[in-house]
Amino acid sequence: MREPAVGEWREVLSSASREMSRIAVLGIGNDLRGDDAAGVLCVREAGKVWGLSREAMTASGRSILLIDGGDAPESQTGPLRTFRPDLVILIDAARGGGPPGMVFRVEPDRISDEDVSTHRISLAMLVRYLEKSLETRVLFLGIEPASTEGQARVSPAVRTSVRLLAEALIRSL
Repeated sequence: MREPAVGEWREVLSSASREMSRIAVLGIGNDLRGDDAAGVLCVREAGKVWGLSREAMTASGRSILLIDGGDAPESQTGPLRTFRPDLVILIDAARGGGPPGMVFRVEPDRISDEDVSTHRISLAMLVRYLEKSLETRVLFLGIEPASTEGQARVSPAVRTSVRLLAEALIRSL
């Protein structure tokens, strides 16, 4: 696997969101598995700052949909279809070989359908499904976990990255 470029995700997020007017952010993860909760925590953090729980219009005129997809993100395709996003941003704990808390862009073609995951559906399959069925662009951002063991606490490094990524989303969107 290619070593993820740490700063690259900020540029990609900024560029992608600048071109789109309807953006869905789908946080993926399991609250009971330590750092696996990174994606859902990020969506919740952004929602607190924006003061919304599901859908809103930003000051820049973009429509934003925040979704806590839990460990079954495929169950959220109905709300995504109704929203009709130009861009879906997936956020999940992902192993990229970096230090815990590192945020990086996950290249969908680098995810195998057979990859072992804590989720019910292959994330590669979910990305393909969203791109084809919704005719949308998908940006997948990963946060390197320290531990995804059951009943583990979220690590300080991942908590810090969740806040940084939520702030970056708010600035970009």
